[in-house]
Amino acid sequence: MWLPEGEPVPDHATFARFRKRCGKEIEDLFYQYTRYCFMSI
Repeated sequence: MWLPEGEPVPDHATFARFRKRCGKEIEDLFYQYTRYCFMSI
């Protein structure tokens, strides 16, 4: 993962909050991507 030099590294709680807030959107994006890959075959 790329992080700006000198910036603090996100901790587990940061990622957990992100996944909790954006879980449905992440899941939808995953399904769109897999559908796209499958259709490209």
